[in-house]
Amino acid sequence: MDNPIHLAIQVGTVPLSCIMQNLSFRYTRWVNWGKKCVGHLLQRRYKAIVIDLDSYLLQLTA
Repeated sequence: MDNPIHLAIQVGTVPLSCIMQNLSFRYTRWVNWGKKCVGHLLQRRYKAIVIDLDSYLLQLTA
């Protein structure tokens, strides 16, 4: 896949896995509706990296 999506999400009480499942489900449903298709859209699992330092966050988003 040559068009990856990068997200920076701050997680509270809801687990990241639930957020990503909901996001991918809704996005897939929206794209399939627009293209009149059915089936999977995102084929690989997301990759999560914990960012503890603000300086590291600046490096990732710059």
